[in-house]
Amino acid sequence: MVQPLIERPNHIQPAETEEQTLTVDDENHVDFNVMSPPRPRGRPRQKPKAKKAKRNISIRMATEDSEMFEKQLNLSTIAGTLDVDADYSTMQILRCFKLYHFEKRQKPPTAYELCNIPPGKLLLAPKMLFRVLPIEILSRCQAKVTALQKKRKGLSKVNTAVEIHGVGVFAATTLSLMRNWHKAMESLRLVDKTEKGALDGVSREKILIPLYFNGNHWCAIMIDMTTRSIKYYDPMQSSYSKDVRALAERLAGLRPTTATERARVQPYPTDMGVQVGSYNCGIYMLLAFEMFANPDAPKLPPLSRKMLAYLRYRYLVLCI
Repeated sequence: MVQPLIERPNHIQPAETEEQTLTVDDENHVDFNVMSPPRPRGRPRQKPKAKKAKRNISIRMATEDSEMFEKQLNLSTIAGTLDVDADYSTMQILRCFKLYHFEKRQKPPTAYELCNIPPGKLLLAPKMLFRVLPIEILSRCQAKVTALQKKRKGLSKVNTAVEIHGVGVFAATTLSLMRNWHKAMESLRLVDKTEKGALDGVSREKILIPLYFNGNHWCAIMIDMTTRSIKYYDPMQSSYSKDVRALAERLAGLRPTTATERARVQPYPTDMGVQVGSYNCGIYMLLAFEMFANPDAPKLPPLSRKMLAYLRYRYLVLCI
């Protein structure tokens, strides 16, 4: 069946429309609201840069924890370190510990009685921990424990525990150990600041330390910062040498050295011989200072009484 062809005009005239106007005045008021687009729901999408930064932090923390495990360092090590006399080796141990990293503000901690910890929550022992909580979180934990003690009359602090959401449950003794670490680190920061000011500009100099024992004998300790050597000198070679060496060993432990480079404590050798007379120790000490400060100076032979009298007047003139 063939449908007949219907010719259509090339131009179709649009229908004529009348102009319509809307007059808005006080009587003919029109209210309308612009609908805002729907808000996105659910968890906000993270940018790739933020995801990468978060992943790098997780990798760094895992690496640091594995290094602490390899060194056999955990939170129980802090207790043993703080119980002994502080020296540079203990400072190095305390510096190995890092803080927990929190990306956002944590939920308020929850305090429990040690005997009423909810089932399923693990109490973290110090041997299981390789990090320390920040000081502001420890302050919040202390406030929660204080509030719990007000509710439970007679509750001792050692019988409490605090849960850090997302981390675990810590006993009060563990939190106290962390606070002691923060106090020790604050002292170390003051030591570093003082040491930097005291040793500023003397990294390649020589330090001379006179020692006066019991008001009747002079000894000395001499430190060469270029060779990292510590010399101790007793002109009489008496029993005071033991005390001078012990002090020099303590100074060697306090000096900042690397693991493979330790200061050597040795007696200072001279050709002046043993001290002559019981009142010339100061002369020997000053001569040892001069020779240590200027190694290229000619060495003195064993001192006679006449030479000692001359040197005594020489130093007296320098004082005047």
